Amino acid sequence: MENVQSRWNGWGLPGHNDPLATNEPAWRWLAQAFAMPALLATPARELPDNALPPSQLGLANRERLIALLGTVPLLVLFAVSDYAKSVRSALSVDEPRFSRSVTVVAIVAVAGLVGLAAAQPVLAQAEVHRVRSDAEALFVIDTSRSMLASVDPTGTM
Repeated sequence: MENVQSRWNGWGLPGHNDPLATNEPAWRWLAQAFAMPALLATPARELPDNALPPSQLGLANRERLIALLGTVPLLVLFAVSDYAKSVRSALSVDEPRFSRSVTVVAIVAVAGLVGLAAAQPVLAQAEVHRVRSDAEALFVIDTSRSMLASVDPTGTM
């Protein structure tokens, strides 16, 4: 499914047959259940019309979120590892090939990489060079192999 073909109001593809759309009793029940005088008809919006605002999460809170995203999987791993060991022994199943330390390292590495990506590091280097101002050269390197066109498969013109 391509993103340009999906609808953004939660009801599936644009050509999708939606039986709920014409079910008036269901809409009345939903309006009563949510204590709304009427439900708003929200038509599908085009993809370019959907703009996300910039993040309101400050740097400190973003760092806390990243730490939480790295800590929760570790806590879950430690919480279920003893249970998993007892289940494996009851079922006479061998221990996994990878030790728990490999899993811990992988979780910490993923959390670190997510933190690095969230920090959006930029490597900037500025140097002053004395150059000629009366001459200039421009080099274009085509790496797409699009210029290898020929008349026949042997490459001759």
